Order: sequence, then C-alpha cells, then structure tokens
Amino acid sequence: MPLPHNDLDAFQFGANLDLRVRFAMELLKSPMFQDYHVSTRMGGVDGAAIKALNVASDLFAEAEERGLIKPLDKELNEWNKTHIRRLCEAGLFQQKENQRLHDASLKLANAVGGAFKQ
Repeated sequence: MPLPHNDLDAFQFGANLDLRVRFAMELLKSPMFQDYHVSTRMGGVDGAAIKALNVASDLFAEAEERGLIKPLDKELNEWNKTHIRRLCEAGLFQQKENQRLHDASLKLANAVGGAFKQ
C-alpha cells in the first residue's frame, strides 16, 4: 500500500480516513484474509473487518511506541488549508467543465442524428 506523501492524500477516497483504516482495507484484500471473510466460524465479513482493524491498530501502536511514526497535528496549517481549498476549486471546475462537455456532446449527437433522419 503506498503511504501518502502528505496528509492531503488521505482524502483520496472522499473521506479523511485514518491510516489504520486504509491499512485494514488493504489487509482485507491480501492473501492473509483471502478465505477469512467467508468463514462463518471466524465471524464472517464483520469478523474479518474487526480482525483487520485490530491487526492494523496493533501494528501502528507498535510502530508509534518505537518512534517510527507520529500522529498528525490536530489542526491543519495554513498551507494545507490553502491547498485543500485549491483542490476543491479545481474539482468543482472540472465537474462543471465535464457537464458542459457532456451537454455539448448531446447537442452534437442530436444534430447529427437529425441530419441522418432526413
């Protein structure tokens, strides 16, 4: 699993997921959990999710205890706030432009379709 090079990458799934959750999601896709989720003896899908979160939490707790990672600050600094604002503005622009292109392609398709009908 590629780790984010900055804390803004945590938003890539549409939510600011804790790194432990992202790691647990990757664990669920790994061979370690390949048959775990189908086993009712192990608690089914819920049991697999809980196990993956426990493994991820334990791993990160150990890494933090060893000084290998540190938690993010509670508050975003001004650079991050500005960067998030720019990302949102760019996303909105892209959505509006995609809608404009979609509408234009519909008009073109109707015009071309109308030309063939004559």
